[in-house]
Amino acid sequence: MYYNTIYLLVHDLQYGVTNNFSIGVGSTIIGLPAYVTPKFSVPFSDKVSFMIGDLFIFGTWGLNFNANIAYTGLTIGNRSTNVTIAGGVLSSNDFEKAKGLLNVSAMASVSKYIAFITENYVSSLEVNGTAHKESSYYLDGLYIQSYVEESCRVKKDFIGGFSGVRFISKNRDVESFQVGFAYYINLLNSYPEKYEGSEWIINTNRILNTTILPMVSYTLKFGKVY
Repeated sequence: MYYNTIYLLVHDLQYGVTNNFSIGVGSTIIGLPAYVTPKFSVPFSDKVSFMIGDLFIFGTWGLNFNANIAYTGLTIGNRSTNVTIAGGVLSSNDFEKAKGLLNVSAMASVSKYIAFITENYVSSLEVNGTAHKESSYYLDGLYIQSYVEESCRVKKDFIGGFSGVRFISKNRDVESFQVGFAYYINLLNSYPEKYEGSEWIINTNRILNTTILPMVSYTLKFGKVY
């Protein structure tokens, strides 16, 4: 079983039910958002393993919000140096339709106690927005201003993840710290064709701008040594 925490604000438990099946749960200190993540994995060889799993999240933007990621992928390499490539489907009760998702993760050990790690996701989100435009003109000598505002849906393509360094305890190799940066990078916004003109100004009701934040996390493994 693994325990993970980020700044002591997010807490996560991952439990290996069998050699091939694990399940995890996590949440913040206030209980929302929260998630459940079961995963089934099968080794093809010492260097290749297959996995299939699911991540269900709820409460991110209120109690009535939920999202689900069903995924499958391959991990190539050994326990200390490997690459994982996975694909999945991101769906939500807030989306009009499901979105594809790509995950590329890697770990490269530089010593017994230090490793570079990166975990990246590419997908898209849908958010509610408002489109408005202003115009002005003269009519029969009068100056007239016009303002139009309409609701719309905005699609945001993004890449998000974490990259940093893992430091494994020299005294207890079942304990480690991860230091690096978490990021959300907005790649492209797509609007309904009607609002593509430069006269329209689009605003979204959720903050989803490019963000890079320092992150420190701690992991403790219960049970036998690696």
